[in-house]
Amino acid sequence: MNFKRFLSFLKHTLLVAVVLTTIGISGCDNGDDGPTVFNGTIMEMIQSSAYVQTDANSIAQADASLDSLVKFLKFYPDLTALLSGTDKYTLFAPSNTAFKSLLANPGFPQDIRKINPDLIKGVLSYHIVSGTTMKSSITSGASFSTLYTGAANNPDDKIIVNADGTLKTGSTTQNIAIVNADKQATNGVAHVTSSVLIPQTVGSSLQPILGTLAGSVFLGADFTSFAKLVNNADQGVGTADQIRTLLATPSITETSSNVRRTLFAIPNAYFTAAAAAKGITVDQLIASFGTGAASAARAILLNHIVTTNVAARTVYTVSNVEGSGDVQFSQGLTMTSNAGKTLTTVVTTASSSNPYGVVITSPSSPVSQAPIAVKDVKHDNGSYIQVVLGFLKPQ
Repeated sequence: MNFKRFLSFLKHTLLVAVVLTTIGISGCDNGDDGPTVFNGTIMEMIQSSAYVQTDANSIAQADASLDSLVKFLKFYPDLTALLSGTDKYTLFAPSNTAFKSLLANPGFPQDIRKINPDLIKGVLSYHIVSGTTMKSSITSGASFSTLYTGAANNPDDKIIVNADGTLKTGSTTQNIAIVNADKQATNGVAHVTSSVLIPQTVGSSLQPILGTLAGSVFLGADFTSFAKLVNNADQGVGTADQIRTLLATPSITETSSNVRRTLFAIPNAYFTAAAAAKGITVDQLIASFGTGAASAARAILLNHIVTTNVAARTVYTVSNVEGSGDVQFSQGLTMTSNAGKTLTTVVTTASSSNPYGVVITSPSSPVSQAPIAVKDVKHDNGSYIQVVLGFLKPQ
């Protein structure tokens, strides 16, 4: 090698060394004497896919990416601000694969954005623990209280560490693995998990209703007011006689059952409009129907449900989407509600508030009527929701 070529080689070698040294310094606050700390907050760190990814030999790349978690956290500015602040937190961070596995559960809504936002916020809060907890402290028998508000009232809502170092939440997944630990930021640490952590109180209440009418009511972002009305009607009522139980039957696992139902569900938008017309809040409107077995709330809800006999397995639909078990709405068609009242179909000219030209009426005084705004929402247990704009009062 001649002298000029040697100098050129040396110059490039020194340049590469300087660049590599600079990268090493910028990515590590503690030098070579301690673990690498991301130069930013937990929120900034989990948005940095280059930082959270790990050795391909230890875990698939999909498990290293946190795009889904970041997307859902951004729906809640207070959670984003918390993970972007100066207080110390530990975040159990489900990977993209973890969210895909959650969506794969039978009956689970495929679009998480359509789930009750308060429910999603609660589940996300369950992944956050105050203070910095490193993997070395996540040992057999340890338990951690989270920011989920239900945890203080239910010891099963704590995150518990199994003997093998996996996590137990009290829900259906009892051995959640930490697949990428001790990702440190300036305000705490994140541990990537193989599953979404579901609190005991959430898991136990939702698992039986997935794929049923009750699942849509209590999970649905568009039916939070309707769900409150159901809760009011069920106060003090035995479980077997609750509206919630009626809407959850049959479950998607009860293949021997031939019961099918049609539910005329009222969306939040109608509750908002009806409350505004009376000059009151939505909560005041819901409260005005009363609570318990003798309330107007229960009577109205029973009048919004049609249960067919076992032999017929009939559901009522705008379009014949199922086959011989469907009865299409037609002029003068009558149905008997669970309140024992005769609901009648009126076919009219379609409009923006009545896009299918189908109105359901109830023989109250004056007659109640509710146009169908969203048609034929099918459920895994064979039942249907028709979204209506109105209360079908039974009397």
